Amino acid sequence: MRSSLFLGLLFVATACSNKEGDREGGAKAQAQKEGAHFAQANEKQDRSGGRPQAIKAFPMCAEFSPDGKRLAIAFTASGPYKGPLLKIWDVETRKQSDYWPIPPLLPGKKERSALEIYHGVHLVAWLPGGREILTVEADNMCRIRKAKVSDLVREFDLGKAGGVDMARNGKFLMLVNSEGYTLWNVDTEKIAKQAKPQARWPSRFCVSPDAKRASFWYEPSDGGPGEALYWDLETEKAIYTAVTDMTTDQADQDKVALDPFLFSPDGKTVLAHKGRGGLWGLVLCDADTLNELVLLKPSMWKNKTRKAAFSSDGSKLLSVDAKNCFTLHDLGTNKQIWSTAPKSPGWDIRLLSYSPTGELAFYTNRSELGPGLQGVGEPLILMDTRNGALGGVLDKNVFGPRWDK
Repeated sequence: MRSSLFLGLLFVATACSNKEGDREGGAKAQAQKEGAHFAQANEKQDRSGGRPQAIKAFPMCAEFSPDGKRLAIAFTASGPYKGPLLKIWDVETRKQSDYWPIPPLLPGKKERSALEIYHGVHLVAWLPGGREILTVEADNMCRIRKAKVSDLVREFDLGKAGGVDMARNGKFLMLVNSEGYTLWNVDTEKIAKQAKPQARWPSRFCVSPDAKRASFWYEPSDGGPGEALYWDLETEKAIYTAVTDMTTDQADQDKVALDPFLFSPDGKTVLAHKGRGGLWGLVLCDADTLNELVLLKPSMWKNKTRKAAFSSDGSKLLSVDAKNCFTLHDLGTNKQIWSTAPKSPGWDIRLLSYSPTGELAFYTNRSELGPGLQGVGEPLILMDTRNGALGGVLDKNVFGPRWDK
């Protein structure tokens, strides 16, 4: 859903004071200096024949700007610069337009652990208007920056972070960890809601665009059943809950289970897996009642939809299943527009984002390179959503020996 390296900044200020220009020029110089240091360190390490120090970074999350002209991708990396990174691409030219290292920890804060370095950025999101970018990082800080320069506008501490999602209205962040969920108001930098629906930590969740609903999925534990929970954030009560073994193929499992996992842009509908007896389909439901509106895609469990993204107007749905087959669906007519042939089972589609222009989508495909576990690559790919054809490769994003093992 969102669902973020750094490069010299090119920014022409046509309507700002000399003071503003000086400040932006300083940010540009600092970013160039740090970028040069990073490149030199990697080049030196490469020449020495040693283990590469994050010559490429690992993409964590991505999102198109509101006008669809830019794409922000958050990364993590180990190496000379120990911290998360952010890149912005110009979609039309397919070239990087900005990149900068996210600022280091504030004075007095503990250093990041190896785990925090690897999982450096949990979320990147464009705020309404496209002038500012919000990131949630592994040091539990929420940071907001100008979109065209790396200047930090403001930041605040989220406490104990975990999984994170942002309401589409840009006003609320939901954090989930072992203590339950916390809904933060981004404008006031204060907690709006806090509760613990389950003792378990959900493996997946999402929040509605208006931050009034949330959906949680709790993985099966100790061989037991998993649980889907659809939650009213205003009343802090369950709207729907279903306990089911989603992997079973036994015919005597008659109970129908819904697993809501993606809200439409306007928040009026929610996409859910619907299953019974090991058979699963993709269904569009009313977001308030979970009443079924459209059955989109019957399927078997082993070919269950893995990733999905709505078009900005909510009229189309792009999905990818377990066979790495992409499908574009017209929700108005309930007809398939196009579908691609299944890809290699070695693929792992991790990120999927639909451009507001409706003509492009972005995804990453993590796959092994060469024999065994000798290398790994995760190219950053654009898809032409008019026909499913390749729309361009932003970065091959190829590593040397795996550093995440």
